[in-house]
Amino acid sequence: MPEERTVTIPAREQHAGQASITVTLPWIYQQCDGPRGEPYSAISWDGSHQLAVHSWINPCGHVEKYSQVRRDLEVQP
Repeated sequence: MPEERTVTIPAREQHAGQASITVTLPWIYQQCDGPRGEPYSAISWDGSHQLAVHSWINPCGHVEKYSQVRRDLEVQP
C-alpha cells in the first residue's frame, strides 16, 4: 500500500477563490509510478481570483495538473 497524503486542491478550474476540496491521495504519480513531491502551500489563480491550495513538484520531472488529479479521483474505486 503506497503512502498517502492529504492535500487541498481547487475543486474546479474556475474556483472563484472559494471552491477547494481536501483529498487524500496515494503519494505515487500514476504516469510513472514515482513518488509525488513534498506538498507546500501555494496559490491557484483562475484568471480573476486566488485560492490557497497545496502544490508539489514531482522528483521525476513530470508536471501534474489539478485537473488530472480530479479526473483520477473520479475513477478511483
